[in-house]
Order: sequence, then structure tokens, then C-alpha cells
Amino acid sequence: MIVVPLLLTLHLAFCPATEQSPAVGEARRLRDSRAFAEAVKVLEGHLHDNPGDLEAVRLRAQLLYWLKDYARARAAYAAALAEHPGEEGLRVDYARMLVETGDRRGARLLLAESHRQSVTSAEADALLGTILYWNGDLTAAKKLFIDALRKDPSHQTAARQLMEIQTLSAPWLRLIPSVWHDDQPLNHAGAALEVGWFATPLLSIAFRSEPVRYAAEGWRTFWTNEAELSHFAPGTGIETHLAAGVFRRPGGTDSLQWVGRGEAALRARGGVTVRGRVQRSPYLFTLASLDTPVTSATFAGLVQWTHRRGWLGEAALQHQRFPDGNQARSVYAWVLAPVLERKRTRLQAGYSLSTADADEDRFVLARPEQPLTPSDPRFDFSGVYRPYYTPARVVTHAFVGAIEARPAAGPTFHAGGSYGFRAEEDATVFFSSGDGIATLTGRRSFQPWTARASLDIPASRALVVSARGEAGRTAYYRWTAVSVHLHFRFLPPGSRGTQSR
Repeated sequence: MIVVPLLLTLHLAFCPATEQSPAVGEARRLRDSRAFAEAVKVLEGHLHDNPGDLEAVRLRAQLLYWLKDYARARAAYAAALAEHPGEEGLRVDYARMLVETGDRRGARLLLAESHRQSVTSAEADALLGTILYWNGDLTAAKKLFIDALRKDPSHQTAARQLMEIQTLSAPWLRLIPSVWHDDQPLNHAGAALEVGWFATPLLSIAFRSEPVRYAAEGWRTFWTNEAELSHFAPGTGIETHLAAGVFRRPGGTDSLQWVGRGEAALRARGGVTVRGRVQRSPYLFTLASLDTPVTSATFAGLVQWTHRRGWLGEAALQHQRFPDGNQARSVYAWVLAPVLERKRTRLQAGYSLSTADADEDRFVLARPEQPLTPSDPRFDFSGVYRPYYTPARVVTHAFVGAIEARPAAGPTFHAGGSYGFRAEEDATVFFSSGDGIATLTGRRSFQPWTARASLDIPASRALVVSARGEAGRTAYYRWTAVSVHLHFRFLPPGSRGTQSR
């Protein structure tokens, strides 16, 4: 972490020019030549005889921090602040050091004391607003940035981050045309339209409509309409999402079904988030499911981990119930480690393990009625999953990876994928047994893989265009898909400049 130039700039900008002692002048000369240890010795000798020299006290604390002697730096700042509780510049310096050493909570408490005394500066407001912004409290952060700009209209950090909050909490419109192909074959194309707005920076309401046309014995359109409410409570770290709507099939007695989902997440310390999710949704992943209505209920629990040094991880348990009483369960876990970390490039690699199984098998003959006997060599023994796919003791070990490239200006590139170097499942085959049909289940190996890429193009601060593509292979089919995401935000007047990085 490069903090010396940052704190030096803050020190020079925040401290008014005052008459300084020769010792402080010498210490600054040594500091500028990066002889920090020698500068500390000069200041300590001076403070032995002049303990009340605030400028010397403050400079010594900063130099101890730059020397990475964090314990002595904290002690120096604390002692100086106890002697000079009204020195706002000293308080901001101390709080910034706490932020940059990972103690956001301590910095927040320190700056909150200034607010209780109503003696805050623009710099203190901006720093406390930044901490709350990072913690997800956009409402409080927005107010602090406005206060900072009222005190100092030229404060660049407050202006920039206020504009970021205005962008994040602006009403939006999102259009997502997409095309899907797999080798069942199950081909479809659609276009999702979403509009939404923020009642507050922490509470959003959205409406989504998505017609999808499937090419199976002619074109058939399936339509989903739903509303979603999302909220984050920064005090508890709990985020909630609730959605409900209607799914319509083309014709039939079961043409209308209700769908919905609910999710609650707790953002804990250490970059850990715990999520619980329940969902009722239509199943449309096999040819048979287009003709036979299947609505499943899914219950899932997840633990996600993000580390500031580039580590990522996730573990999940999922339980799925189908309308015929059958149930499927899956468990997975993966971890990504940083391999290459540059200012605008990140490469990660890792490992994943997943298992899945179902109570009952839904693998049946593709053509149950044929004008041939099973003993005829021309009899078709191929099978399909009808009306939905059921995993059978599937175990997959895979390599996973991800790459991100963020240039200073222009498109951002993301890519990721997995390769199953060891994957097995129980596979059923049909064969002739006299004039009848018999089944045999045995263990088989397969090689699943996935690949995804996206290019996010900031056309302006208001509009981002994302081109996305994916392909993969599972235990029973291959697929490819492409989509374009057009995300437009209705920004306040005067904030639609070119998107900055």
C-alpha cells in the first residue's frame, strides 16, 4: 500500500503555514530525502525539551506510520489527541492512518466524536463519508459528502464520490436481448426489459418483463413478469431481496403460474457473507418441459468469502423439489487464489468440487412407442430426461480460473471458466431383453467445462453496453449463448460526463 505520498499531500494541504522550529525544519528536510528514521530521532530530541510543540508531535506520528511502526504511531496519535482534543487536523490524520491499516471501525468512531462536538471540517466529513460508502451506507455517506462540499466546494474526493452515489442510486433502464442454443436441441431467443428506481440510496424497486421464444415444433413464447424489492441495512449488515410475479405458458389449462423468490444475506466481518435463498420458478431446460408444466421450489444456503488480497471462495447447499414429489440435492465449493495482481489486471486460479443427486431417475426412452420390437436391430434405445433432468450421484472435480483487465479508459474485459478434470455419474442404458426392455446402471466418466467472457463498454456515465458470451458442456448437453446488456441510468442534470475510471 502506497500511503506516504497520500499522507504527505494531506499534511501539506491541511496544515496552515506556521512558524516552525529549526528541529521541525530539519526533520522535514530529512523526510523529503526519505530519511524517516533520522527525522524521528531529531523530533524526539526536540520534543524532550518542547513536549507542547503540536507540529512536531504530529510529524513524528506520521513518520512512525511511514516506517510501519504502527503500534508506536497509534500511541503517538492517541497521546497527542488526548492533549489536543480540538485539533481537527490531528484527528483526521489519525483516522486516515486507521483506515489505511484496516481499522475502519476505529476510524469511524474517531470521526464520529467530531460530529458529536459539531466541529468537523470538510476533510473529516469526506473521510467519514468514504468509510460509510465502503461499508454500504450510501444514505449517510451522501449526506456527509454534501456537507463536505458545503464547507469546501472544491473538495475533489467528496465531489467524485457524491457523483458515484448519484450514479449508483439513479433510476435505471436495462435491456438484455439474448440467444441460446444447445444440442438437445433447445433453442430460444428473448429480450428482458427492466426498469427501476431508488426510493432511497438503500432501497430499490424494479419491474422486469421477459418474453422468450422457443423453437420447438414451431415458435412458442413463454413470458415472465415480476416486481422486485431490494434493501440493505448498514447497521446490521443485512440485505434482503423479495420478488413476485406471473409466468405464462402458451395456451393450455396451466398457462398461468405464480413465481417468486426471497433472499436474505448477512455481511459479516472478514469479507464473509452468508446467504439464504428460496425460489419458486418454472423449469425450462429440457424439450419435454416445454409441453409438461414443471415448477420447482428451490432452497439454498451459501457462504461467500472475499479477501482484499484477491482470494475468493464460495460454498453452497441446494435442495430442489419438483411437483411429482421428487427431490434433488447439490453441494459445491470453490476457491480462487490470486496468481497475478497488477494495477489494472488480475488473474486468479483455483479448484472446485461439486456433488448432485436425486431421489428418483427421470431418464426414459426417447421414443417409447416404436413399430419395432426391442429385439429388432433398428430399435432406438436412446434416452432422454423427461420432463426434467435428474442428477445421479454426480461428482465433479474441476480447475477454475478468472481474469480481469481494467484499462485506464475504455472497455473492461472479464473472462472465466472451469474444466472438470475428473467427473463421474451413474448412467442408465437401455437394451433388449428378449422381447422386452431392460436397464443397466453403471458408473461413467465425462468431462464438463464452462467458458464465459464479457466486455463492458462505458459509452458514457449514463450508459454501459456489455457484450457477453458463454459456452459449456454438462453431463447431458452442450450449449452456447450470447447476450447484450444495455444499462442506462437517468442521472441528475450536470452529471453525465464521460465515465471515469
